[in-house]
Amino acid sequence: MVVQELTGGRQLLSEDAGSLSWKMTWDVHLLWHTESSIDAADNSSNSLSPKDHTEDESSESISVEVTEISVDKNVEIQLTNVTTSRVPQRTESDGDKTFSTKKKVCNYAKGSWVADNRRPLYSGSGCKQWLSEMWACRLTQRTDFSYEGYRWQPKDCELPEFERSAFLRRMQDKTIAFIGDSLGRQQFQSLMCMATGGEVSPEVENVGREYDLVKHRGSIRPDGWVYRFPKTNTTILYYWSSTLADLVPINSTDPTTDIAMHLDRPPAFMRKNLHRFDVLVLNTGHHWNRGKLRANRWVLYVDGKPNEDERLTDLGNAKNFTVYSVTRWLDSQLSSHPRLKVFFRTISPRHFLNGDWNTGGSCDNTTPLTGGSEVVQDKSSDEVVEGAVRDTQVNLLDITALSELRDECHISRYSVKTTQGVNDCLHWCLPGIPDTWNELLAAQNSYQLGFGFSLSFILKVGFHSCAFEEFVVERQFEVKDQDSIKTAQVDNIGTPEAMNSATSSKPQECNYGKGRWVADSRRPLYSGQCKYIQRNWACRLSQRPDFSFEGYRWQPQNCEMPEFDRAAFLKRMQDKTIAFIGDSLSREQFQSMMCMSTGGEDSPDVIDIANQYGFLHGKPGGNIHHDGWAYRFLKTNTTILHYWSDRLCDLNHNLTNPPSSIAMHLDRPPAFIRKFLHQFDVLVLNTGHHWNSRMLRVEKRVMYVNGKPNQDKFLAQMHNAKNLTVINNVKWLDSQLAWHPKLKVFFRTISPRHFRNGDWNSGGSCNNLIPMTGGSEVLENGSSDQTVEGAVKGTKVKMLDITALSQLRDEAHVSHYSGRSNDCLHWCLPGVPDTWNEILVAQI
Repeated sequence: MVVQELTGGRQLLSEDAGSLSWKMTWDVHLLWHTESSIDAADNSSNSLSPKDHTEDESSESISVEVTEISVDKNVEIQLTNVTTSRVPQRTESDGDKTFSTKKKVCNYAKGSWVADNRRPLYSGSGCKQWLSEMWACRLTQRTDFSYEGYRWQPKDCELPEFERSAFLRRMQDKTIAFIGDSLGRQQFQSLMCMATGGEVSPEVENVGREYDLVKHRGSIRPDGWVYRFPKTNTTILYYWSSTLADLVPINSTDPTTDIAMHLDRPPAFMRKNLHRFDVLVLNTGHHWNRGKLRANRWVLYVDGKPNEDERLTDLGNAKNFTVYSVTRWLDSQLSSHPRLKVFFRTISPRHFLNGDWNTGGSCDNTTPLTGGSEVVQDKSSDEVVEGAVRDTQVNLLDITALSELRDECHISRYSVKTTQGVNDCLHWCLPGIPDTWNELLAAQNSYQLGFGFSLSFILKVGFHSCAFEEFVVERQFEVKDQDSIKTAQVDNIGTPEAMNSATSSKPQECNYGKGRWVADSRRPLYSGQCKYIQRNWACRLSQRPDFSFEGYRWQPQNCEMPEFDRAAFLKRMQDKTIAFIGDSLSREQFQSMMCMSTGGEDSPDVIDIANQYGFLHGKPGGNIHHDGWAYRFLKTNTTILHYWSDRLCDLNHNLTNPPSSIAMHLDRPPAFIRKFLHQFDVLVLNTGHHWNSRMLRVEKRVMYVNGKPNQDKFLAQMHNAKNLTVINNVKWLDSQLAWHPKLKVFFRTISPRHFRNGDWNSGGSCNNLIPMTGGSEVLENGSSDQTVEGAVKGTKVKMLDITALSQLRDEAHVSHYSGRSNDCLHWCLPGVPDTWNEILVAQI
């Protein structure tokens, strides 16, 4: 293998109409290319349609690096080595006891081929719906199919059996895209056969029009194919881009014009649709030869103009330049597409003997593994792709060496479209080797992990709501709850690193918490008689005489907050679940969202599904106790739920003695979250107003840490216990987001109380009815809730900052109109919680 390696600076030059142009400065190390790559697959021989045309990694360790959170000079939080691991290794560092782990990743490319009488994975004659006829060797004159009876066995780990229903469930609501040459199309067809079991599947939909992948007038075939499995909403597509360079006609009005082949710009299709992909598999290699360039009228372009660099006239160098350019561009995009996982497949080997594809070369061997069955090397045989993905978040799908051993598996001379004297020793029979590539892809895209949570931290916190006090606490917490963790999908493990050789600008995020209240005659967003509002919060049904508080909306200072449109919102939330978990203020936000989403109207489209989550419990006298509420909008399959967890702690009841105390685990998220996290698409958390000693005594709650009653006097102070729990939940959720790439988590800041001249149980009141007597504007940049702000900083958990803007609305509380004692904590509905949801929707 001849290596061409590009190193050195890469400068981001321009972004024009969504395209990025990379310039690689060549303070480089080049090992010059001396051999030409020749493609055995003539594109013109391709068919007219696709028909023609959980690993259980018990040793896996995942580390989240040290993160420092600085809220202000009084708040500093350092968290060290949040780990999910089955094999932690204890180390000492600067006197702080931590768990650090070494990440052991299976090298799937190192192993051996072993006989397996359960192969192949699908029928080569039955999968006619997806296989190109020329690659379906069972339909040719070939008589020996012993090559089908082998599977790949990695040396140091197990390759999980491919199970199509489990695969489709794991890929629910996801899109898998293959972009590359005809070998990429083989892998695509292989996956279609594997996902359908090789059976005729009329339920699978052709959705090529959604991507403009249709056969246009004058074209031999479409530029790709897209199919959707409607039951799981899984989309699998292939797009033809043999070089992964952007191709643009030099003169769009001339059908015979040359084509600019931009080596430093990814294909337009990829740039346009990247946000739609969950898994992207790339490949290139066999089309980088002069014959292909001449036949396709491709002209090398760099930096928007014809190439003038002599080094790039060598097509080996041009290919490597493109591989590196595409890889680095994708790496720069992954922080903006956190759910996307990208794989660059290494080159598929050719096995021509005694010539090439057009000079009498052949591959007549039909005996499996005559050249050996084992790969013993640690590194890839494709050093170009291996070098390109190094130090990026793009993954290597290494198939070269293991495929090199299987020369008997090619189409050879048996193709139904064979030309006399032309053998195909590049493409593979299907079923065949590309099935193994997909097994490796599926294994690398998902892991079965156990659950362990260790948190070693130093806290130094000053509280804004009371006299500043500083403290230092050093503790470790562990959670051992293996039953609560299920097979999870891993996406983008690790923290994105900025490229040393490129500069990019992040879009400025709107600070929705900074702005002002403005009068708006179009408010409220729904009727105060909405059936989802708890009776004592429906101020329109109370004795309250003034409702001027309803006529205001929040206007952020430096950005527009979009108008809430319930039909558009439900369409955007199609097939998604929004979960509110927290105290009664969370329940208000949930009820507000239900009223906003229905327009406050009774809708037969909405059904109660609380039983699906075990929310309902019978009580003596026939009453029903609710642990939560859940509703589904049938038309869009949107679920909105609330689960009561006032302190976000896991609770363990004494089942043998129910009246006894309840263990409240400060270091363990609620079991409901752990059990149902995989079902959520949006999760909104809050806590704050239930952290007082009196309530704990009344509720018989006993604080537990590390599985036993708390012995630490420091945590006996409620604000310390609360802050620990907030940080614990945030960091645990942050550690889980890699496994749940579509999940967006928000931690809502605390909702303010407005009691005057006392508290809720000592005569406090909030009788003001005049809006904004204390001002209408929030000017500060930081949040008034420094605990939540500090906890989410440096994580993927987002802050829903509502404290300061709500502080201005003391007239909008329920007050004494509920018929009970003064309620200066909860809000009238419609009211302020509607604004919380508008900000939530804007941030989603």
